[in-house]
Amino acid sequence: MEQYKEKAHLRHNRIVINDRAYTVEYLAELPNDLKAVVGCDENDNIVYFYGSQCPLSNFYQAKFTVGGDVFSCVEQAYFYHKAVHYCDISKSAQILAESRPHIHKKLGESFGKRD
Repeated sequence: MEQYKEKAHLRHNRIVINDRAYTVEYLAELPNDLKAVVGCDENDNIVYFYGSQCPLSNFYQAKFTVGGDVFSCVEQAYFYHKAVHYCDISKSAQILAESRPHIHKKLGESFGKRD
């Protein structure tokens, strides 16, 4: 999937890969190596991206910085900011220190379930 690194983007209601746009209706035309990691429910107009090999998945390893914090993937940034939102400094530090997305998800799965 290295050929898609920094070449896949979400724009409004379409995925743009190597300057070609794909809407939900045309996901069947995605490159073959991406079809296995993309799911779609056309009735709900929802597209799902699976696993760490899909460049559009939250689990995909791609280092970036937000507000001075360096994240290994979107999943980490999401759950880190969720922990900060709920003022859980300990959990936010654990999430920031961890590099594995499935652990980020596990650490953050309890947020939002509070009274």
